Amino acid sequence: MSCYPEINLLQTDVSTAEFASFLPPVIESQGFFKLEELVDGERKFTLHSLADEYLDQFNALFKRMIAQTDWALTLDWDGLDEESDFPYKSLSRPAGAKAPMLLWPDD
Repeated sequence: MSCYPEINLLQTDVSTAEFASFLPPVIESQGFFKLEELVDGERKFTLHSLADEYLDQFNALFKRMIAQTDWALTLDWDGLDEESDFPYKSLSRPAGAKAPMLLWPDD
């Protein structure tokens, strides 16, 4: 089974360049974090390695975006957070909100 955690940008008024600027060039050059632009205009970062160090960096990327923007974002661990020992939760933050909330609150 393939698993690709995602950080999704949920608003169209943010440029792709501005969104992409959060991905440090050193991390981008490793190829484990990828910026994807879908036909419907959605932009997202996907994680293509499940090594602990990259999971930590991906979580830190989301936290940095939350701290430095007021964008509507989601962090979806693509089912990894269903494991009891997984240290992170899938989160959602509406535009303008201070703190994220659980993406799947009924789980």
